[in-house]
Amino acid sequence: MTRAARAFAMFWWDFLVGDTPELTIGILVALGAVYLFPKGSTLAGAVLYGVVVVTVALSLAIEARRVAKRSGRGG
Repeated sequence: MTRAARAFAMFWWDFLVGDTPELTIGILVALGAVYLFPKGSTLAGAVLYGVVVVTVALSLAIEARRVAKRSGRGG
């Protein structure tokens, strides 16, 4: 039973985090930030949009460094 629970947990870890943990962290930060605002707040939407844009930009920059490092072009 313990091995099955561990395998289940590792599946979800790999599914949610995978190769890009920065996206998982960004999603958690975005959800946490929106949770702090009252329901229906326009500012919550703006904060969500901002966090998503920053998260995607950061993820692309990190992935570009990984690719550059793998191809031998520095990083």
